[in-house]
Amino acid sequence: MLSYRYILVLINLIPIQIIGQSKISGTYPHLKNKNISMCWTLENCKNYASTHNINIKEKNINKEISHNNLKQSHLDFLPRLSIGYSHNINSSYNNGQISLNTSCVLFDSFRKTFNVKESSCAYNIAETDLKNEKINISLSVTKAYIQILLSQQILAINMENIESTQRKYNKSEKLFNSGKLAYSYLLNIKAQLVKEKANMIDASKQLCIDKLALMQLMNIPINDNLITNFTIADIEYTSLNKFYKTQDIYQQALRLPIVRISELEIEKRTYQLKENLTYFYPSISLSASYGTIFNSAYNIPYPQQISNNLKVNMIFNIEIPIFTAGANKIRVKNTKLAINYSILELKRRKMNLLKEVHQVLYEIRSLKKSIEAANSNLEAMYCSLSYTEEKMITGTVTATDYIIAKTNYNKAKAYAAQAHYQYILQIEILKHFQML
Repeated sequence: MLSYRYILVLINLIPIQIIGQSKISGTYPHLKNKNISMCWTLENCKNYASTHNINIKEKNINKEISHNNLKQSHLDFLPRLSIGYSHNINSSYNNGQISLNTSCVLFDSFRKTFNVKESSCAYNIAETDLKNEKINISLSVTKAYIQILLSQQILAINMENIESTQRKYNKSEKLFNSGKLAYSYLLNIKAQLVKEKANMIDASKQLCIDKLALMQLMNIPINDNLITNFTIADIEYTSLNKFYKTQDIYQQALRLPIVRISELEIEKRTYQLKENLTYFYPSISLSASYGTIFNSAYNIPYPQQISNNLKVNMIFNIEIPIFTAGANKIRVKNTKLAINYSILELKRRKMNLLKEVHQVLYEIRSLKKSIEAANSNLEAMYCSLSYTEEKMITGTVTATDYIIAKTNYNKAKAYAAQAHYQYILQIEILKHFQML
């Protein structure tokens, strides 16, 4: 069996550095330093993105807002208390009033209690949504990271092809100068060399685009120098030998935050329904005030007026809904519809999750076979190319035959690299479902 090792080449246009599982020591560097050069591991990228990604920062703000709303719902239980003072001055006399006022709800059919529980669910949703966003960003970072590794391999393959074809061209040029090779052979090989250089430029451009995508996910300050010096470590290849059952992975995936969010939405809507039902019932409140008045028109000292005019007022208030019943019915009906919608959303998310688990397990099993087939194909294409090169020297095959063999070999290398990193990606997605 032919052992094939991918060759990584350092070029001036796009520096490539793949280091097996190297770690970043210390804290994260000051990324605004344009001269910085470091190697990021996948774990480093995930950790940095979980702190700096814009979407995650937005979810953090939403969580804080929900937490403040929850605090506010608790404070609504406190009675209202205020101090009032008024003073009227005119040309004839002046008067005033001082009072201490309070009011509280004695009975509202547990409306505020349901509001607190609804706010608590809203906070839990915001907190779970933050966890879900971190998981999604982590998965997106993993995909972008592996895409860079693949693009680096494709670029390295293109550079290897250029070196190989350049050596073939130099050798053919000597044969042509000695009269042992036709000029058409030389031109065909030169055309192949130009084509491979163009492919190398395209691969370099794609690598820049893939780096940019990962850096944006991580919210790293972007400039040309940082993109050029942004390097990542390779991921160790591990073959998955254990057989995973779909139902086992699915049961683990049900712990993902995306499922919990739907469950909390149903719970929140349920409390919202209970709160809306309270508007059909009367509410009882108490208002009280303790105060005094004074007036300069009376020939009595102010302290004595304040003392003499002290009084307490208490008011019991009962509110019975009459004309709002129709609006309340519509509100209740809409809330019930919202609960049914949330239940369907939960079912849909579980169905999608089961489908995704099936897909990733199918992909892993299929890609494992694809890697074996790709390695066998790569060995066959290499033997075919070597044979064609030998026959070309003797003139028994044309330059076109050589170019076809070389193209097939290049495709085999690219396919092997793609299958390799696709397999690694599916393994990482499987870990995502297992919440590892």
